[in-house]
Amino acid sequence: MAAIQKTSESTYIFLKIADNTLDDIDRQFGLENQLDLDSSPPPRYGLGALERLPLEIIHLALMQLDIQSFTDFRRVNKRTRLITNSIPQYRNILIHTPELIRGIINIETARNFSCQDLYKKLSTAECDHCGEFGGYLYLVTCHRVCLLCFTEETDYLPLSRKDVMRKFGLESELLANLPRMRSFPGRYSPREIKCRRHETLFDHSAA
Repeated sequence: MAAIQKTSESTYIFLKIADNTLDDIDRQFGLENQLDLDSSPPPRYGLGALERLPLEIIHLALMQLDIQSFTDFRRVNKRTRLITNSIPQYRNILIHTPELIRGIINIETARNFSCQDLYKKLSTAECDHCGEFGGYLYLVTCHRVCLLCFTEETDYLPLSRKDVMRKFGLESELLANLPRMRSFPGRYSPREIKCRRHETLFDHSAA
């Protein structure tokens, strides 16, 4: 995936920066079929007491769930899968960016924001920080950002456990309440710095 930089009101250029993309994570961990939209054959079991509610109310409630809770509900049975598939916003996310949900789950940020939050960010184009075109999503807290803010603003540069404790003087038990992500081994940055193990990184602005 090429990085995009805005040079004028009507001109964007592609920068030659090699990214680690969510597609790469999918291929590495074999997750292509984890969240597919196929729900056949018809379900044998229902929603229990939830069947009494109008479908629109169920949709509204589900969209307010964090993505992990939404996914857990979706996995209960085929009926819950059909219900989640029938939510227009979720279908749009899954059809157009299926790797996004999988990536969020696997970097373990799915508890940090709701499906509604994600859909809202995907439906906007401006960087949350500067208002320019935002070609990226900061998936620790679901913010839309441009390349410049993504790479230079400290709010979007998550910190290791050691760095958070040293910089902000936080005790280890307080870290459990901070938004965080789990990285994947690979080569990162234009200098191709190699990371050999999973790292837990904490949101800078929340710390």
